[in-house]
Amino acid sequence: MESCCSPEEMTALSAVPAALRARCFLQVWTRKEAVLKAWGTGIGTIPLRELQVGIDAELLPGRTGAPTGPALRLRSLVSENEVLSIAAATALPFELRMNPTS
Repeated sequence: MESCCSPEEMTALSAVPAALRARCFLQVWTRKEAVLKAWGTGIGTIPLRELQVGIDAELLPGRTGAPTGPALRLRSLVSENEVLSIAAATALPFELRMNPTS
């Protein structure tokens, strides 16, 4: 966790009950993946410890410098067995829903 979470994220994760910590870490990880994809970069372009997405923040400010990226709106959906995160370059709120498959 320490190699890919910012100090603030590590503090937030340590405050989560141990039984939920792995799921919250996956939420942070999928949010970082979603942001990097939305910015068109890959993992390794921006040090993951420097990319702070938090566990449940809704907005991520744009990034200046190289590489740059627009401000993003983040959403995560966490179920018992799945964690899904989406980052969108939009000013409008959006809802994320998962439809169960039969």
